[in-house]
Order: sequence, then structure tokens, then C-alpha cells
Amino acid sequence: MTRWLLLALALVVVAASVVFGAINADAVVLDLYVGALRVPLGVLVLGAMLAGCLLGGAVLYATVIVPLRLRLSRAKRDIARVTLPPA
Repeated sequence: MTRWLLLALALVVVAASVVFGAINADAVVLDLYVGALRVPLGVLVLGAMLAGCLLGGAVLYATVIVPLRLRLSRAKRDIARVTLPPA
């Protein structure tokens, strides 16, 4: 049930993105100091949103998930050391 709900939600998001891109089809110039790109406004906005999500996920992974995994592995080592009898 959950898998179908996530699939339906993904399809709605993709459809909304396609509609958003079609509505904002006017070309804009993106100046990168070394060159300029002409891209549709919808593509530029959706690309910026995707880049922000990826950057936010990378920051979250580096600042929250990695330290928690390190704490978990340290706790597992401590438990294994305490529960094992000395040899």
C-alpha cells in the first residue's frame, strides 16, 4: 500500500514539474562570468530546486547521519566489550 502511495505521489510531482516547465518556457540568460547559457525559466528554477535539495541532503548526511553512525558503532563496540568475559 505504501509503495503505491509513494509511486502515485512521485507521478504527481513529475506531472506538476512538467506542467511548471511548460508554463515557464520563456528563455532566460544565465551569466556564469566565463560564459552565458540560454535556458528556459522552468528548467532553471527546477534545476535550482534540485540542486538545493541535493546540497541540503549532503549537509544533513555529513552533519547528522555520519556522527550518529559513528556513535552507534562506538556503542556496539562498548557493549561487545562489556558482555564478553575476559580471555
